[in-house]
Amino acid sequence: MISLVGLLKEIYLNEGGNVFKNTEYDTQNIDKDNIAPTIKKFIEDLGKIFPNKKSTFNSLNDTSNWLGSTGRKPQSGDVDLAYSSEYFFKNGKI
Repeated sequence: MISLVGLLKEIYLNEGGNVFKNTEYDTQNIDKDNIAPTIKKFIEDLGKIFPNKKSTFNSLNDTSNWLGSTGRKPQSGDVDLAYSSEYFFKNGKI
């Protein structure tokens, strides 16, 4: 089983641009009209993976948590979302 804490400690954070570009997971632009339904589905799936945190994922519906070009341009290269680490780590503790 994968440890979320262990994974978070090992992740190399890539910011800016599509981190999947030129890989088998390469993505395509997403139309503005498809962003909200995509985020809704993402929230549903996250709630299945992390049922104890399900209610916290609703914050991703708030457009103030949509970063970069997400929902602002006719198309976005990806969907950037802000999600508080406080939902997993309270006062720096797991």
